[in-house]
Amino acid sequence: MQTPRFLVALLVLPVTATAQPVLFEQLPGHFGGFTSDGRTITVADDFQLTTPALLQRITWWGGYSGFMPTPSDDFTVRVFSDAGGAPGALLQAFTPGNVQRVFTGEFVSPPRSDEFEYTFDLPADVPLEANKTYWLSVINVPSADIWQWEASHCGSSGPDCVQRSFDDPVTGPWTGFFDNPSFRLAGAEGCPEFAISVDVEPDALSPRSSGRWITCFLEPPPPLLASEIDVGSVRLQSGIGSASPDPAAPSAIGDHDGDGTPDLAVKFRRADVIALLDGDPTVLIVTGRLGDQCFRGSDEVRVVPVSAPRAGEALRAGATAEIRWQPASDLAAHTVDVLVSLDDGDTWLLEARGLADTGDYGWIVHDTPTDRARIAVVMVRPTGEGSQDARAGVSGRFTILATAAVGGDGPERLVLRGAIPNPARGEPLVASFSLPDAQPAMLALFDLAGREVVRREVGSLGPGRHAVALGGGGLAAGIYIVRLTRSGVSLQTRVAVVR
Repeated sequence: MQTPRFLVALLVLPVTATAQPVLFEQLPGHFGGFTSDGRTITVADDFQLTTPALLQRITWWGGYSGFMPTPSDDFTVRVFSDAGGAPGALLQAFTPGNVQRVFTGEFVSPPRSDEFEYTFDLPADVPLEANKTYWLSVINVPSADIWQWEASHCGSSGPDCVQRSFDDPVTGPWTGFFDNPSFRLAGAEGCPEFAISVDVEPDALSPRSSGRWITCFLEPPPPLLASEIDVGSVRLQSGIGSASPDPAAPSAIGDHDGDGTPDLAVKFRRADVIALLDGDPTVLIVTGRLGDQCFRGSDEVRVVPVSAPRAGEALRAGATAEIRWQPASDLAAHTVDVLVSLDDGDTWLLEARGLADTGDYGWIVHDTPTDRARIAVVMVRPTGEGSQDARAGVSGRFTILATAAVGGDGPERLVLRGAIPNPARGEPLVASFSLPDAQPAMLALFDLAGREVVRREVGSLGPGRHAVALGGGGLAAGIYIVRLTRSGVSLQTRVAVVR
């Protein structure tokens, strides 16, 4: 299967000035592009830097072939390590939402192509080592539009200049292909790295947080000072992802281990850390910046073995499935919380709270079909001032199948399955629904005052199941109504946005 490509010449593109030094670039070649729409294909390209650096800005070029784009572009940007010539461990993932774009070229004769230059300033620096291979992927959040990443050049006539995934955008499998997409990396060159003492304590949360945060204590070696750590640069990573400190959480200088050397306490959202746990124990790596240097340290976290649902298992929506885990007989009095993710750990929903630690729980499977579901089990201990997490574990990824139709497979019906993530914390909302035909249909988002926030005409998508993004991640906190209307029939559901 070949990737759809632009077949028209484009105008010469202006170069956008950057305040940071250019670390790496592959400029547009004006002759083609790669479909990278987050639904059918993900494209990743490798790069190396000649000196250590902090990645601060990513610019890329792309556009739409055959029709004009929607008013906004929502992207997911990922940086991977290398694993034998293909993307390996996920180092960073960003969902910048509505990226600012500049129109750079147009070919007015059919088929029409419109191309844009996109620039994204990272919310925090990403340390990159010299002479080490990394991979960059940029995908458009699934929508009715087909977005293509503008090609650059290959540098040779051989294959395998890029890697493509037709399945999972993080784990692949990846296959080689020719040509390179166009992008530019900018940031600060030079970042000597030193080792730092790290203590990640899932069992030592702030009691007043009621289990909201997990605390990480960072202690640099003297004469370096913990107070000079750039909190915004800190990243907590495992083999399956990374997390940033919660900007709403306080950081503090103290002496956690009582050794007379000050340390910095930074807090991460509990759900973000749960998404990083993989194996017993899990090695968590912390990176960041202190002055003109970068640091790295690690700590092991013990997890709860979750034996069901099993990785790769398929569960039917609406059925009762058993969640099984290993009880923590070595812990003092505690209860268990169960969380569910429908997007491979990007967001988590609280399913049950305060359960007895019996090792099993009967779960009514969610009605949103997905092949990226996970279950998390969290041990919680009460304290005099709230609660503390003691241990957590995550299941393998499994599938939720749609509810079986009465009488077997039949024609598509008008169905509104909901929106994910729910609750949303700054991420774009994606509504899942089915249409019976190509008659006009409207998908809209309303606040509780009845004001329309977003409207999309979706009937042109035709019969079948669809997923459509409802704007970017800039919604104010509150409850919203997702409404699907067709031929006088309206279906609606609620979704929460929290900050």
